[in-house]
Amino acid sequence: IAVLGDKVRVVSLQVEEATCPTIYIAGDSTVTDQSASYPYAPGTSYCGWGQMISSYINGEIAVSNHAHSGLTTESFRMEGHYSIVEKYWKPGDYYFIQFAHNDQKLDHLKAEEGYRNNMITYINEARANGVHPVIVTPIARNTWKGNDGTYNDLLKEYGESCIRIGKE
Repeated sequence: IAVLGDKVRVVSLQVEEATCPTIYIAGDSTVTDQSASYPYAPGTSYCGWGQMISSYINGEIAVSNHAHSGLTTESFRMEGHYSIVEKYWKPGDYYFIQFAHNDQKLDHLKAEEGYRNNMITYINEARANGVHPVIVTPIARNTWKGNDGTYNDLLKEYGESCIRIGKE
């Protein structure tokens, strides 16, 4: 709970246990929760989409964001983040998976190799537990080619890999 403003205070708060599906999120900095300055400072305040998704949900589902800056499909598991998700998810929950920005930097996590294999493993594990996996294509890392303004998405092959996995 965040309360911001001049002389604002919480007068009352009631916490109740709720039974509803949960969206568990796995990803990197493009998905993670970030802290921010108040008042808003565009140069230092930012967040991933996972931090904002609950604003678009009708309150009938919970969001549990486990994304962290710098993670890959491999380090998410190796650093223990996946084990936390796996410990708490239950049948009927959702598992949103979005990586690539850091996978791209490692030769063994190429789009159609280690990255693809790790994504498929996460999908199969979720399904085996009655959890609905949702593949989220990576947010573009773009640059422009030459002076003609041609668009160049440096993560295009990772997005295409996600689409192929989804179709399969």
